[in-house]
Amino acid sequence: MNILVAKRNAVKRLVFKRDGISRREISGDLNLDIRTVSGYLDELTNRGLLSARAKIGAKRGRPTIFYYPNNDNILYPGIFVSSSGI
Repeated sequence: MNILVAKRNAVKRLVFKRDGISRREISGDLNLDIRTVSGYLDELTNRGLLSARAKIGAKRGRPTIFYYPNNDNILYPGIFVSSSGI
């Protein structure tokens, strides 16, 4: 697998695991440059896979943007397994 594709997929997986995550958190968790993370997040958001929302806090300056899976455009397939069968 191409290293760029692997990094983009790592960013996507991390966003899908968390209930809202910032660029800085992703950058720190994956040890990637924040500009690289920003590019991947912009690409995934433009493709409709992620949504971005500002979280206004008590800090001054720009609000932090948090990224979430865009559940309107994503299908989560699964299988229900019970003791009586599938």
